Amino acid sequence: MNLDERLSELRKIINSNLLLDIYGARWKHKWCKMFSHFIQLVEQQEIKLSEEDIGNIQRYIEDTKAVILFKPLDDESRNMLRKLLEFLYNVNENSVSKNADINLDILLCIKMLDACMTLNELLGVSREIINKLKESLAYAPPAFKVAEHYLKTLLDEIEEEDE
Repeated sequence: MNLDERLSELRKIINSNLLLDIYGARWKHKWCKMFSHFIQLVEQQEIKLSEEDIGNIQRYIEDTKAVILFKPLDDESRNMLRKLLEFLYNVNENSVSKNADINLDILLCIKMLDACMTLNELLGVSREIINKLKESLAYAPPAFKVAEHYLKTLLDEIEEEDE
């Protein structure tokens, strides 16, 4: 994917209503303008971040950490946030005034997004296992009669953990 395609994709993400839902009204008023400004800097191939730009990036990262920790995110939202964070990372990395703390915070946010994905996958697999256990309890040939009490005990323990 070349630079123009990536920037076009970023513009679509920036104008997405999904991000408005995630960040609220602050998205359109503050963060959308910030990303549009950074896209212009990249297009001009002159990335000089001012102190205000650096402060805006830091505030965006703090908002994003809160979103990752406190809002339920679906796959599409996580992918959009990841692309925005990667864009900010590249902007900062290629800036004349590169800030190591910003890069570290962005990488932390990306790791947090990955951890959320892993937990969601784990929950999905756990639900599938529970459903299969319930199905196996309903099917009880003579060979399973011996293990029926064991399966019920497992199911009870799983239900207690869910509560």
